[in-house]
Amino acid sequence: MARAKRNGGITQRSSGSWEIRYKVGVDEKEKVKRVTETIKGSRRNAEKTLRSRLLEIENKRYVDKSKDSLSSLLSEFMNGYAKIKCSPRIQAGYQGQINRYIDPFLGDLPFQDLTPTHIEKPYGAMSERGLSNQTIRHLHRLLREALSWAVKRKLLADNPTDVVDAPTVESKEMPMWDLPTLHRFLGICDDSKFGDFYKVALFTGMRRSEICGLTWDNVDLVEGRLKVSQTLHYINGVGLVTGSPKTERSRRTIPLAQDVIDLFHSIKGQLVADGLPSTGDAYVFVRPDGLPLLPGEVSKDLVF
Repeated sequence: MARAKRNGGITQRSSGSWEIRYKVGVDEKEKVKRVTETIKGSRRNAEKTLRSRLLEIENKRYVDKSKDSLSSLLSEFMNGYAKIKCSPRIQAGYQGQINRYIDPFLGDLPFQDLTPTHIEKPYGAMSERGLSNQTIRHLHRLLREALSWAVKRKLLADNPTDVVDAPTVESKEMPMWDLPTLHRFLGICDDSKFGDFYKVALFTGMRRSEICGLTWDNVDLVEGRLKVSQTLHYINGVGLVTGSPKTERSRRTIPLAQDVIDLFHSIKGQLVADGLPSTGDAYVFVRPDGLPLLPGEVSKDLVF
């Protein structure tokens, strides 16, 4: 206890109750900052706790005790780190997960009291509701990132998600349409106001957000190819947001068959007839008022 005597002390408060004191550095005014804790049990237990605290301080792993809730920590994470590091779409997704799955189960819990058992609670509730393992893994990724940020900020000593296993997501083979189904789909396209949009999706394999974000300067009808370089989304409270494709591999060039080139010529011709722009950074697919189409409104139209 020699080191403990130099850097901390123990005082008995009552039978089975001890107060330990130790220095944790200096405050903003360069004054020595001391912490006291009440330890229940024997003196040996108090000595063990004091040695543990001093070792944490020596190894720079000590963090001040906080009663702040997990909700307040995540709010700080979202208003700081997430705004700098994450796209608006990812920020919106994170906030939705916090509102739906974290706040109802763990929001009021002091974040420094968070344990692996606590974290598994919303995972189990989500599974019982029939939510997919992929959805649970998305939540796990958010918590892991937020709590790792808290560790780096010296708000937590350890990240409790490190010992929590996220559920496994089994890869599934996507079903392929047969020729009768393809022809039926093309028939639906002919009767839909978004028929050309659906045909581009079918012939190129592009995602909805990629087609919505497609501009004419990325469509080369002479060489017969297009570049996928951005996406377009609508985020509540933010508005229209352009972003990068889902993965680096999603940034790609797609060769166009002659039928698809003819389709793009037809789309361009209709825009010209309607007095809408059809060159440069103008969007390929727009509403009658010239505003770009959004993934959500296109999907709502399709009943198959």
